[in-house]
Amino acid sequence: MADFRPLPLAAALACALATPTFAESEPGRLIAALSGDWNGDEEPDAILLIQGMEDQAEIQIFEGEFDGLQPLFTVPGAVYAGSWSGQSPGLNPLTDTSFSITTEQIGIGRTPWMAQVTVAYRDGIYMVAGYTYDFYDRIDPAHTGSCEVNLLTGDYVVDVQRSDGTPNTSIQARSQRTAFPLTELIEGFTPAECRGLFR
Repeated sequence: MADFRPLPLAAALACALATPTFAESEPGRLIAALSGDWNGDEEPDAILLIQGMEDQAEIQIFEGEFDGLQPLFTVPGAVYAGSWSGQSPGLNPLTDTSFSITTEQIGIGRTPWMAQVTVAYRDGIYMVAGYTYDFYDRIDPAHTGSCEVNLLTGDYVVDVQRSDGTPNTSIQARSQRTAFPLTELIEGFTPAECRGLFR
C-alpha cells in the first residue's frame, strides 16, 4: 500500500507550479500562491487560486502541520478570473494574520476596475474582513470612484468624482459589521455600501 504523506510547503508549491502549461483560462491552471503563518502556530500555511470554469477561480486553503501541509477547505467559484489579459486575480500579504485576494478588469472596456477582498484569521476562522473597489473612466479621466469597507467594524468610505456637473459623492460612515467566513465567498461579492458605484 502506498505511503501518502503531506508535502512540505516548498515542495507542495513547487509541484503546483510544475503542472503542465494550460491556456490562460484552462480549468486546473494555478493562478497564484501565497504562504504565511496566519493562524500563528509557527507552521506555514498556504492559499492557492486555481482556474475554474466560466471565468471563475477556486480558493484552496492549506494549514501547516509538523510534517507538512494539510488541505483545510476549498471554495469553488469564489473569485473572478477572466480569460483576457488584465483579468487575472492575485494574492498579496498584508499582516501576520491577513492577506488579500485581488481581482481586476483592466484589459477592455471604458471603465476598468480593481477590487480587493481582505481575508483575516480570527478566532480560528478565515474571515472575509474587508473590501475595496476602484474604477476610472478611460474617456473621462475625471470620472473616478472608490469604496473601502471594513467588514469587521462596519466603517466605510465611498468617494465618486464626476465631470458632467453631477455632484460628487463623498461618504464616511459606519454600518453593521458584516464579516463572514471565507468558505461563503462567491464571485461578484460586493458589500451593500459599494453598490451605488455600479448605478
